Amino acid sequence: MTKKTSRREKGITLIALIVTIIVLLILAGVTINLAVNNQGIFNKAKTATRAYKNASENEQTGLDEADKEIAKYMPATNYTGCYADVNDDGTVDGVIFIDLAQGASGQWKDSRGTYLYSAVTSGLRSYKISTKTSSYSGKFGTKSVIAPNGTSGNARFYVMALSDFDGSKYQWWDAKTKTIEKSDVTFRLPSKEEWSAFGGQFGITTENYSSTYGLSTWYWSSTEYNSSRAWLACFDSYGRMSESYGKTGNNYVRLCATF
Repeated sequence: MTKKTSRREKGITLIALIVTIIVLLILAGVTINLAVNNQGIFNKAKTATRAYKNASENEQTGLDEADKEIAKYMPATNYTGCYADVNDDGTVDGVIFIDLAQGASGQWKDSRGTYLYSAVTSGLRSYKISTKTSSYSGKFGTKSVIAPNGTSGNARFYVMALSDFDGSKYQWWDAKTKTIEKSDVTFRLPSKEEWSAFGGQFGITTENYSSTYGLSTWYWSSTEYNSSRAWLACFDSYGRMSESYGKTGNNYVRLCATF
């Protein structure tokens, strides 16, 4: 009786083992099938890898496009010589002669025309290449047109008007009162240093002041020399700044602004 029970238990154990092996083989087959068919784990892993690569490439493309867009606003470029639309209305108002993001120093002709503008590294207003007038051809060449991109921050550019105030000559006291308002930007009489920077940055001489740049002869600055004289930008005879003219004399007016 005991022997029969032992054989029976061994038989049942053997059958259980065979069934277990069969079940494991079935599970292995199902697992392998899932892993290798079109929807399998391996293929899903490959698909996920490709999707990640494509997403990375698309992300890089997006970043590149963003960099290009940002470069339109505040690129690390000296915009001296470009034109300015100071209120972004599609009208060119002047030419940039100082870019404070870069700074400028030197002199126009001699020590009378010394100028110094230190570079400013923060707090400047945001700008863009104008979408209304992206480029302009004038006396200072064919260049991009810079426009403001908002009003917060400090002015970055010094801009000289492209033409004289009205073609008339004025005594110094009258010249100082001449202004033009363009939104929040005021065009006014340039200082001695501003005229010096303008002449020095563009290399203006007695030979090219009229033919190349369309300038008149003598212009008032806002800077006094003494109680009876004020500084002049003299383009025809000297090609430099001069302190020798009395305030009662009559000279041309051209305005400048910061924006």
